[in-house]
Amino acid sequence: MNLGKNGRIYEYYRCAKTAGKPACKGQSVKGERVTAAITALVERLAGLAMTVRRFIPGEDHTEQLNHVTQAMKDLREEKRRNLFDYPGGDDEYAAALEVLVDERRRLAALPQRPYTWVEVETGQTFAGAWTRPTRNTAASSSSVSRPAST
Repeated sequence: MNLGKNGRIYEYYRCAKTAGKPACKGQSVKGERVTAAITALVERLAGLAMTVRRFIPGEDHTEQLNHVTQAMKDLREEKRRNLFDYPGGDDEYAAALEVLVDERRRLAALPQRPYTWVEVETGQTFAGAWTRPTRNTAASSSSVSRPAST
């Protein structure tokens, strides 16, 4: 802020010449322009609905399907090598294969989808969130209200 010869206070905002890359050139902006821009932005955003990002886990059964498929191949290889050549062996083989086939069908019928993020409205506007009392847990347990935007 600067005090003019007439006693009036002139408010300006300026970036530090050492801030940012490339360095700021030290240009200044009248405080009333900054205040007007912030006020216009707050008024524009105040009525917008607030959203939050929610993670929706994906579903992928490829590993389980591969495991069942490999178990079926192993079982068939055992049958080919006559490892079920004992009384009741054919029934045991058929029952084991049926269990694996049913499991493969069950897994194949499950949905396959990648994970995703979705935007979900909170039911609140930015203006409502700004004026809502909040908990001040750092200092005490009393409620603190933020100033309402105008």
